Amino acid sequence: MEFNPFNNVENTPSVGENLLLTLSPAKFDIFSKTLSLFEKSAESIKIQNSNIIQKFGPAIITADITPLFEKEVSLEIVQPKKYIKLFKQFKNNVDINFIEDNGNNRYIITNDEIKLFLPKQAVVTNEEDGLMPDFEGSVGLFEIKIDKEVSKQLVGLSSDVNFVEYLVQNDLLKGIHIPETAIYLFSDYLKDTDAKTLDETNADLTLRTGIFLGVNAESYTIQIGKLANGNHFSYTECDTGMVKVNVFENLEVTTGGNLLI
Repeated sequence: MEFNPFNNVENTPSVGENLLLTLSPAKFDIFSKTLSLFEKSAESIKIQNSNIIQKFGPAIITADITPLFEKEVSLEIVQPKKYIKLFKQFKNNVDINFIEDNGNNRYIITNDEIKLFLPKQAVVTNEEDGLMPDFEGSVGLFEIKIDKEVSKQLVGLSSDVNFVEYLVQNDLLKGIHIPETAIYLFSDYLKDTDAKTLDETNADLTLRTGIFLGVNAESYTIQIGKLANGNHFSYTECDTGMVKVNVFENLEVTTGGNLLI
């Protein structure tokens, strides 16, 4: 019998390898961009039941990626900056598979052309579960919608400062104070006589935010309220397309230009 070395080659998955999920190139691109929102603020990104919730500077950011995965998936992306950079090497128009390689305690992320190896963590912890506050008994105070054009203006004005302040007058959220830079009035109040002289020193209520429009989105809905314990907060819904991204932050009361403890 003639020997053929290729008779012994088997193209079957290794023992312990299981297909976790498959993403189209378009969905994988959205997934990578979503991860990039978290890479600067975390040493690892924990995905629990297709949701991410992590600290984002002084705020908390959440992302629901169920529309991408189409099922509940839990995994952890260690060294996110490194892997997001590597993900950009998937350039052919082929679906990307996430494979659990239990035998080697890792995930394999592959488009057939490239195989990336992601270390598998022993346990996906639940330490982020307590980050969000208890909203029971909270009340909504103000809501403002910001479109793409206005957000570009506000981001441009505030790019060199560490915080901005919401300016409330006559129980209405009328403007934004950018320290030592500008006062921005929302369009509804351009003809408001009282608003013409509004600034951080005479507002009825001034609320400071350290994360203002921190997520790149098409539009934003900012809700400001008060928790049962009396703390003010903002809850920003960011329209990023398929993935729902929200940012929660406790706000500091700085009415009259002074921080109130």
